[in-house]
Amino acid sequence: MRIVTLPGVYPPSEDTFFLASFLEKQDLRGKRLLDLGTGTGYLAVLSSLRGARVLATDIQVKAILNARLNARFNGVFFSTRLSDLFENVDGTFDYVVFNPPYLSSWEEINDKAWDGGWKIVKRFLGEVEDFLSPEGCYAFVMEEDENWRRIEPFLSDVKVSKNAFHLVRVIGCR
Repeated sequence: MRIVTLPGVYPPSEDTFFLASFLEKQDLRGKRLLDLGTGTGYLAVLSSLRGARVLATDIQVKAILNARLNARFNGVFFSTRLSDLFENVDGTFDYVVFNPPYLSSWEEINDKAWDGGWKIVKRFLGEVEDFLSPEGCYAFVMEEDENWRRIEPFLSDVKVSKNAFHLVRVIGCR
């Protein structure tokens, strides 16, 4: 895969790769996948290459443009939409992946896209079930910090994995 990162868009990092490792184990052929907060489109491109029908969303116009650029570089097509979480999303999905903006002080960025942390994950958890197909799964990642401790009480029947970078990946399925 060839991925470029435009200025002001979060580059694929350990958190992205942690979510990608989940997707790489799934049979995505013909599945509907929603990539919330797509950024560069790394997960959308990966999923498209693996046969998924993808809708990639982000709250930043520059991220949507970046995702489209990377789709073109990799010879795939997926739909894109400007959206604040599920605001402009309709339908249900077999997979919903979300790499929330938990790095609220990332240099160069100081807008709504980075005003994240546990509050946006709590919003996500409150809405995601409405967008899952009958056997759908969701996955998100965040740092194992005080925000994680705030989110943990809202989780039940999920699979939690942790890695050496102090990241937590949560997978929930119906």
